Amino acid sequence: MAKRQTLLVLGASNYQCPVILRAKQRDLRVIVADWTAQNPGHAIVDESHVVSTTDISDVLQIATDSNVDGIISPGTDVAVPTQAFVANELGLFGPPPAAARILTSKSAFFDYLRELDFPVPRFDTFTCHSPEIAFAPQSAKCVVKPDDSSGSRGVTVVSEPAHFAPALRRALQHSRSGRAVVQHYEVGFQGTAEGCLLGGEIRFSFITQRRLPKSPMVATAGHTMPSGLSPHQTERILDDVTTILTSLSILDTVFDADFVWSGDEPKFLELTPRLGGNSLGHLARYHCDVSLEDMAIDLALTGATSAAAGESRPYGGTSKVVLLHSDEGGRLVYDPTRLPAAREVDGVRRLVLDCDPGKVVAPFANGRHRFGEIIAQGPTAEAADAAIDRALATLALRIV
Repeated sequence: MAKRQTLLVLGASNYQCPVILRAKQRDLRVIVADWTAQNPGHAIVDESHVVSTTDISDVLQIATDSNVDGIISPGTDVAVPTQAFVANELGLFGPPPAAARILTSKSAFFDYLRELDFPVPRFDTFTCHSPEIAFAPQSAKCVVKPDDSSGSRGVTVVSEPAHFAPALRRALQHSRSGRAVVQHYEVGFQGTAEGCLLGGEIRFSFITQRRLPKSPMVATAGHTMPSGLSPHQTERILDDVTTILTSLSILDTVFDADFVWSGDEPKFLELTPRLGGNSLGHLARYHCDVSLEDMAIDLALTGATSAAAGESRPYGGTSKVVLLHSDEGGRLVYDPTRLPAAREVDGVRRLVLDCDPGKVVAPFANGRHRFGEIIAQGPTAEAADAAIDRALATLALRIV
């Protein structure tokens, strides 16, 4: 009997569960490492370890002891350097460690883009030793963010000088390296590019319009496909992604990139060699009829995938995923007995509630503050929105 292959997944939150579940469906032995014992991925794997995904020595020990065949870090930037280091040490597939360090540090990434003559937002880097008075935004907005976090934790939009100091403190608290980036707020189309690079060429990709919550927060609250960008804009974005990744000796990977189309060019905010979070995998399945999870698992285990070679079959209308959240926070109210009826609303493809009624939910500052998700499709964006509204009304969902 052939030995079951073992996959080590870094992270056990809602955004890692699709990869975990797909790996289980493929009869892989799945191990997870995540320092939050309550995260749902711990309960659905063959073996779980409550350790930080940034603790390289612990993760390396787990991978060595379990003789893993692949390691993967879907939906989380902070685990990518760990994945890269462990893969390099054990001869597994993964990005080069030097590239991983550049792509998961916002300041290093912007500096690298400058070296390549790519446009970047105006930015400054601050440390815990920097005098807070050194920066005072005038009329322009800025985004204050940790240099090395993920999921928009510790990120704030600042438009008044008085709000800068607390925003900087918040960013530094969420930075493992003790650095924060203050970036000029770029006005323009907010988008995400997702796909698979094989042999230095993009074999599958899609671009979404990224939905943002109420200011001053900038966590991704959803995605819409198609993006509405022109073929020329789409080609430019994907050409840039290819150039950046291949310049770092990354020729085979799934990728996730956030950008702003400003003026006549894209400015990348981040680009990482991993699967995106925020239910992009589910959206790709419904809109493109492809499995990003299979691509990522194949690459982790073999360094190659045939999944991207097949022709996708894009949905002819609009597909939307919305992360259910509250801008202000409060107590979640809905009727769980009406959940089956809400899922049967015409146009609704997926509806998940993470929390029971009565749960107090936090204001949506990062992806961990969602309380569910909904995916809907329709011939137009308005039709997809209407399906979402009908489903939530069916649930009588509200925040009090």
